[in-house]
Amino acid sequence: MVAADNMNAQPGAVRVWRFDMDVTGGQPTANVAGQGTLVYQTTNWSLDVGHVSHANSVAGLSPSQRVRLR
Repeated sequence: MVAADNMNAQPGAVRVWRFDMDVTGGQPTANVAGQGTLVYQTTNWSLDVGHVSHANSVAGLSPSQRVRLR
């Protein structure tokens, strides 16, 4: 899952959660490394990420190979 995190200390934070891993917590207090990883942030609290899509994702690739935020 890729989602905006409006409770993060970083402005416009977007994080990735993997459902094949323990989903308790999240960066930086996740029970497993890599869960809830911050993958994008804006430079200002008045900005947000807008629409996030996985329309171009390919099954079988790791999140680091398929998440592309622009």
